Amino acid sequence: MGVRIAATALGLVLLCSCSAANLPVAGVNDLLKTPTLNRMQAEIYEALEATLYLPDIVYRYPQQGENRTPFIFYDLSGDGRDEAIVFYSFASRTSEIRAKILCRDDDGKWYSFSDVPGQGDQVDFVDFASIASADRPSMLIGWQDTARREYHLEIFSMNDEAFVKEAQHKYAAFSIADYGGNELSQIVLVSRENRGLPYEVRLIGSHNGQVRQVAAVTLFEDVESILQMKQGRLWDGSIAVFIDELLDNETVATEIIRVSPHALSLVAGASAGQEGLPWDYYLSTFRPDRVLSIDINNDDLVEIPYSVPMPGAEESDEATPLTLTMYRRPTAEGLEYVCAAAVNNADGYMVFYPERWLERVKVVDHPEAGQWRFYEVDERSLEPTVELLRVTVYSMRDYNGQESDENILLATRGAMQYYGYIPASSAESDLAVTPGEVRDALFVLA
Repeated sequence: MGVRIAATALGLVLLCSCSAANLPVAGVNDLLKTPTLNRMQAEIYEALEATLYLPDIVYRYPQQGENRTPFIFYDLSGDGRDEAIVFYSFASRTSEIRAKILCRDDDGKWYSFSDVPGQGDQVDFVDFASIASADRPSMLIGWQDTARREYHLEIFSMNDEAFVKEAQHKYAAFSIADYGGNELSQIVLVSRENRGLPYEVRLIGSHNGQVRQVAAVTLFEDVESILQMKQGRLWDGSIAVFIDELLDNETVATEIIRVSPHALSLVAGASAGQEGLPWDYYLSTFRPDRVLSIDINNDDLVEIPYSVPMPGAEESDEATPLTLTMYRRPTAEGLEYVCAAAVNNADGYMVFYPERWLERVKVVDHPEAGQWRFYEVDERSLEPTVELLRVTVYSMRDYNGQESDENILLATRGAMQYYGYIPASSAESDLAVTPGEVRDALFVLA
């Protein structure tokens, strides 16, 4: 499973999650007409009717992850038969959310086994993992408390007698993976118990057959919020998490923490104090722009960005000149340059620079046209001269353009299309690009 981040931070980056839908339940006849209600769900409905007043029930949908239905089936007890987990609230008290666990008896009839209160008013996610034992799965429920803007992770297991809470933590971001290759999963989460306290990275795993916190590292005390957590590998092949942070002075930084099944170790950060290699490494990730780390080549090696002025920025009359984002990869000696790109967060794409463009090409924004234009810059005056490329974003509802030699369809995402245009006048420049280069250069942000 990949890395997830709480929705409070998602507004700061180009990531998204589905909004929860609250569907009131009417009568059984209406439910049986619903195409998404299968036979097993209808049987669950009958079991719910024995303990709940169904006309007052509102089913609650997890907002992210693979399990986005209020009816979830999984073999929690390990007996070869699925249990059912139903998320609901009452129409009269929608701020109170609950999870009901139902089992089947030997005759195949469903009955209510347990009913647990949620830690908020929304279900953020639901997942399953073998944490304490390969034979005993745990159920992970992320709850969202919208009033407090908090997220709570609860970990449950099931035995013959009870649905047992094994652990509970607040979280801002988390990842679930088998970090040791031993068929057991661990959870890495970023947590802060109360505002005013520093964030911690916690490792949740197995200790003496129980789900426990087995390690923790404190993040830099000036971290204001968590923008993103990505999982990747370091130069030596070890697994690490890369945590992009917003500091209280609006600077963005990245802390790097190596992860093993029973330990966390700081690669870049301030946990050990503001000195030594981890601190120096951490300082080299500081950047003024809110650009995030990314795995550019899909090789599990995460690149960390920083921004530099484009050529001619000092002479520009633009209120906020655009910057060029340089991506660097961690090595044992420090951050090593990989590539450069112009990142357009507003329109959701980035354009990687050919090496020959470095220090010779700048971007001019034309927001009224949804367009970026790339110009060769005079080496002496630093003024834009030859136009090399235009990238324009269109809504398919508003534009019915055709691809041509000059107008190149680069990508489509949802209702948006990304076109590149290469002016004929650019052919005489040694910085001119081909349609193939432009297609390879454009990357649509998630």
